[in-house]
Amino acid sequence: MKPLYLRIAAALTVLSLAILACSTFSPNVTPNPTQSSPQPGDVTGGTKIVSGNVAYTNAYFTSGVAEPEIILEDQGGFVTRDRKFIIPVKSQVIGQITSDFYTSPFTYSLTLPEEPNGTLHDVDHDSNQDTGVMVFAIAYWTNTWGDPYLERRDLAGGGWSSAYASTRVSDNPTTYLEVFGGKYLVYAPDDKQQFPSGFGADKKLFTDDDPIMDLAAGWSMIDMDQSPFVVDRSEKPTIDLIEPESTALDDFSQLSYTEAFDKMLEKFTNEYAFTELKGIDWAAKGKEFRPRFEEAEKKNDPHAYALALRDFLWSIPDTHIGFDSSSLNDDFINETAGGLGFAMRETDDGKIIANFILDGGPADQAGMKWGAEIISLDGKSTAQVVESNVPWSSPFSNPIIKRLLVT
Repeated sequence: MKPLYLRIAAALTVLSLAILACSTFSPNVTPNPTQSSPQPGDVTGGTKIVSGNVAYTNAYFTSGVAEPEIILEDQGGFVTRDRKFIIPVKSQVIGQITSDFYTSPFTYSLTLPEEPNGTLHDVDHDSNQDTGVMVFAIAYWTNTWGDPYLERRDLAGGGWSSAYASTRVSDNPTTYLEVFGGKYLVYAPDDKQQFPSGFGADKKLFTDDDPIMDLAAGWSMIDMDQSPFVVDRSEKPTIDLIEPESTALDDFSQLSYTEAFDKMLEKFTNEYAFTELKGIDWAAKGKEFRPRFEEAEKKNDPHAYALALRDFLWSIPDTHIGFDSSSLNDDFINETAGGLGFAMRETDDGKIIANFILDGGPADQAGMKWGAEIISLDGKSTAQVVESNVPWSSPFSNPIIKRLLVT
């Protein structure tokens, strides 16, 4: 999901998914306990074509994407709070991505069917059993398996979109996955259906205290960022998809090297999920590495900054952490070019032996044979050399993997 930005933003771009925090999202609405009427745009028609932008800052957004899609997403899972809800294939309408997906923001267009095949839900919470309405969001997905339609494996178990959708979805632990804003597309099969006009006192949607409004037959766009909700029946509304705050890049590029390091360290301290498990002392790391960032800033030395950033990230035992190290390509070549023409591995009994000899290489010319035990290198015990070596494939979550790669 790219040249190195010589600011801490480069690291945070890649770090953001590994250390997602629970940001507090809460709706800011004034409950309206009385029934309200729709507030239409073009009441003569109804929505037919939806288009908009999808802006992303997270560098992982385009990584590992098999087939990017914009779909009409049946919200039956959220309406019933069914986390295992599988979006029915018959309800899925696939839109068109109309600009370069790899350039943010990209654009999309989606044509609504005259009669959709979504799941019907009676959402007015009165004592009468009504036909109900179909509730949809516009959402971004990547399709990995099978045909172009999403299946259980694509949905990672089911549910509803929490990111890059037309809805605002909470990742606060106390309101996790609750919709608190954004836009819905709602289809009413006749003019006798109703829909919430606000969130009610509990600030949740599709619950008993929702104020209710009438809906016209056909398609309507519901704007839940206004209170009461606003109904738009214009033919071609614009609906942009939303990148959540917890997924977006934390951009420290306008800060000095030291200020950016402090911000990054603060983010790790407050948000990194495995601090206790991995026994990381962030304050100690700050004392260890901050002087290097201060020195890089004092000398206005981007190369020294990049090396300080590299070594700080390599010190964290988590393989999900890294940064774009393209500015250090020369360092990589200098440190890895050449060699003695052999590779070695550690056996179960702790011996380190040669398990590959390059034909005609220095080791072969010196008479080294496959299986030879390597006792020392440059006057140091082999075990000491292995222990002190920091490979360019760092960092590692498992120290056994690190030792395997080093030897």
